[in-house]
Amino acid sequence: MIFRDVLKDRFLAQIGLGSAQSFAIIFSLLILTFGVASIGIFAWLVGRTTHPKAPIPGFALGLLAGLAALVLAATVYIGAIARPDPYPIPAKDAQARFPESKETRVNSFTYQAADPTNAGPRYWRRSVSGDGWVERTPAGDESFFQIDKRTNYGGCDGTVVSKIGEPNFQLLIPDRGCPNMELKFRRSTNENWMGLPRMENIL
Repeated sequence: MIFRDVLKDRFLAQIGLGSAQSFAIIFSLLILTFGVASIGIFAWLVGRTTHPKAPIPGFALGLLAGLAALVLAATVYIGAIARPDPYPIPAKDAQARFPESKETRVNSFTYQAADPTNAGPRYWRRSVSGDGWVERTPAGDESFFQIDKRTNYGGCDGTVVSKIGEPNFQLLIPDRGCPNMELKFRRSTNENWMGLPRMENIL
């Protein structure tokens, strides 16, 4: 149950960390959490078995220091050995089966971002010209995306957009009526699509 919300929100993947790196971070946090708790319990036991006016035995202090060093070393080591996933080169994006139509066209939507530095709703709408998208945060900050192409992913057509100034950061917006209206993203055209929360308030 520990870190359940961290895993559920999948924000580690959303900030570009692979499965191995995400596992290392969570495992390091577990080691640190239980390690500190164990040190605290041991220190409490030493205090209970030592006379209030007597000095703490040297071996007990040494053992506490050794435990602390061991926990810190294990935490740093686990985090340091993690390596990015060797992303397999995906197949070329499939061609969309159908052109965008009035029935399938998405003009605006929202989704709940789990970014730990800026979590909250994101408001998406097509640009005035109709050839791009605008993402707005509750604070009013806006990011602009251009439409790259149409594609088919998982048996459902959609539109690929890329962030202006960061062309490798792409999102896949599924057409209206797709069984799974889940936004997808990738940070490179050589990566596989990764899921974001479901789209809401679709117009």
